[in-house]
Amino acid sequence: MKNLSAFLLIGAFAFALPFEAACETVGAPESSKPLTRLSTDLHPGKLFSSLNKRKKQNKRHKAAKRRTRWAVNG
Repeated sequence: MKNLSAFLLIGAFAFALPFEAACETVGAPESSKPLTRLSTDLHPGKLFSSLNKRKKQNKRHKAAKRRTRWAVNG
């Protein structure tokens, strides 16, 4: 039983260490930004960080275009 409790204690430390390291941000505030925000910062011409956002925006743009077309013709 003593052996098992020691094993569990070591396991708990091994489990907690990566989480503790992940929570700490070392360095400049830029390093604490999410990765998607960083990728758009590095490439200013790139407006979308994910394809899903691009798809949504494209859908919105097409709908707006369709509405204006009908408004002009009607």
